[in-house]
Amino acid sequence: MRAIIPAILLMLPGCDALFTSAVGTWEGTCETEASGYSADFDFEIEIEEDKGGELSGEGSVEVYGYDADGDVEGERTSTEVEIELEAEFSGYSFDFELEGEIEGDDMSGDCQIGGLSGEFEAER
Repeated sequence: MRAIIPAILLMLPGCDALFTSAVGTWEGTCETEASGYSADFDFEIEIEEDKGGELSGEGSVEVYGYDADGDVEGERTSTEVEIELEAEFSGYSFDFELEGEIEGDDMSGDCQIGGLSGEFEAER
């Protein structure tokens, strides 16, 4: 009987959000554009914990051919996420930010890196 209730809830509209987790390795691309200049930034973020909507893990973002690594923190509310990677490369630190929505093993939304903003898509 206990196994039937979660299965029934998943069939109801909107109830799948109750079981959404951000845990896993997400790989994606942040596509930015400013003043006619465009740049794509590939990233990999591993969310190790999703406790009560508080996210933590580690990740990296490729900046002009070099990986910038760091710690990840964020928040999840239902299917919406805000993730910040505090990256460091060659003594320089910067924030890489994602704000979007999780749908199954896909995540998409807005991204920011070093004053550039754009949109991202990622898969788990």
